[in-house]
Amino acid sequence: MLKYFLISLIVILADQISKVYIKLSFDYHSSINILGDLLKFTYIENPGIVFGLEVNSIVYYLITFLSICIICYIIFLMKSLYYEQQSNIALISFSFILGGAIGNAIDRFFVIFNLFNYQGVIDFIDVGIKSYRFYIFNIADSAVTIGILLFIYYNYYIDSKNTVI
Repeated sequence: MLKYFLISLIVILADQISKVYIKLSFDYHSSINILGDLLKFTYIENPGIVFGLEVNSIVYYLITFLSICIICYIIFLMKSLYYEQQSNIALISFSFILGGAIGNAIDRFFVIFNLFNYQGVIDFIDVGIKSYRFYIFNIADSAVTIGILLFIYYNYYIDSKNTVI
């Protein structure tokens, strides 16, 4: 079980270290090209929720509380899957989701308690071509996405083959 939590810990550390580096090294809204115009690092702080949707403070507190509940539920699921000797892919997928959820929850905690001058979740990975940009995200968001894709793969391509109809 420890190896799965280690994956989550690596995601959390990579996420938080990258966010601190961006916050200390970049001016707000400044960009630097990493792979030409395809990949940039652009420092923003997302004061809302997913895709920059802004919400009032009560909803923000509720989202943070729900995030903590989801984190606890994912830990419960991981332990259940582990003791039921389920697929490593399912456990790895939840490890990525857990690490990403905790990474962004840490930022929300900093915002709620007004720590380190955080105004929102730090985002910086900016993908697109010229003026056609995807939304700006972070390592935690990437980990959640990877975890969800792995879980979909597990559910539809691996687990479905083991199901007898």
